[in-house]
Amino acid sequence: MVSDLSNEEFIISCGFGRMEHKFLKGLCLDNDLPEPLNIYKEQSEKKVSQLLFATDEFTGNVTRERLILFHNVSNDKIYDFIQNFKQSGLPSTMYAMVTEHNIHWPLNDLIDHLVAERDNIAKKEKS
Repeated sequence: MVSDLSNEEFIISCGFGRMEHKFLKGLCLDNDLPEPLNIYKEQSEKKVSQLLFATDEFTGNVTRERLILFHNVSNDKIYDFIQNFKQSGLPSTMYAMVTEHNIHWPLNDLIDHLVAERDNIAKKEKS
């Protein structure tokens, strides 16, 4: 968890179209989580720290990868959310937590890092 920011729970999502994001909002509320802030390609160059607790509604083009980024959410809540997400029928996504390391990264860099990790794991599983 990141100590220099609010202790409030916050969720950032990206890669979800409008209808999928609406469903995602409902899933968050059903799991006692705040509504996620949906980030679009046009905002993905911003640092994670700049996006946390933003109150603006963003619009634009959907990012190339799906990500749900949790800030200050308990492991139990994240686990329950992921289980419910998998049963929802929405396409698969990547999940991450805001850390003291990635909070200062542009969101695009975090997405690239997670994609590289996913690809490395997939390679190892094929071997």
